[in-house]
Amino acid sequence: MNKVSVVIPFYNAEAYFGEMLDSVLTQTWENIQLVAVNDGSADRSGDIFLEYEPRLKEKFGEVIYLKHDRNRSASEAINTALPFCDGEYFCWADADDILMPDNIRKKAEYLDRFPSLALVRNNGARFEQESGRHAEFAKAGDKQVRSIFEDLLFSRTFCNPGCYMLRTEAFLSCYPNRTIPVSRQGQNMQMLLPPASLSDCGYIDDILILYRIHKTNHHLSFSRFPDMLEREREFEQLQLAVLPHCRCDRELWEGKIRRYWRQEIEKLKRSYADAIRQYERGRR
Repeated sequence: MNKVSVVIPFYNAEAYFGEMLDSVLTQTWENIQLVAVNDGSADRSGDIFLEYEPRLKEKFGEVIYLKHDRNRSASEAINTALPFCDGEYFCWADADDILMPDNIRKKAEYLDRFPSLALVRNNGARFEQESGRHAEFAKAGDKQVRSIFEDLLFSRTFCNPGCYMLRTEAFLSCYPNRTIPVSRQGQNMQMLLPPASLSDCGYIDDILILYRIHKTNHHLSFSRFPDMLEREREFEQLQLAVLPHCRCDRELWEGKIRRYWRQEIEKLKRSYADAIRQYERGRR
């Protein structure tokens, strides 16, 4: 039974962290190295993990708890964990996800069966806490073994943590220094693009994770526009920073990335201009 390193970065997650750790304890694959990184939480998240730690150690044996002195970012939390990860396989999850009991087992067994693949993913479902509504991640085109490199780049497929497992040797061939590019825009792009450039991605058509949707206001407002514009530009810079770690024609894909984000930024600007026009018409 191959070892799976499971990284859980967390920051101010006390509302749902216990439920997430309960789901970790239900895992049917027991050769797990658990690496938890407290990214400078100011709430009880760290205390909650320490309360669970004896049960986690009793089940899995190897549990590592790391703590930042201040909030840095999810990508820096991954970098803090990577030097400790020594499993044959590697995965990560958000602190408010709920993992189904066979989440880790099914992906580990899949990679055992298909040694040529650098990564595998499973289906999952978004759920709203208040309404209880669920919506699965995978669309018809996702439900097959195929290359997902381009679809990840251009937001045409799902990239939720808790859905993916990587072959550690393949991942480290892309990041021999065990350090991913740091960004305020998370860690999933850095984790997934390089291994996705090495091989097709396997697929398991089972919902093995529930991803919690928090109520937020997603409408385009005047005050949010500068932040949204900055976010798009940061995503472009992040993808360009990850590209050297991928096995691909760098010049070709750099051009595609720049064209894609130029179009996305123009669409955002048009949406903003439309919102202003509607606002002004409403004032007349």
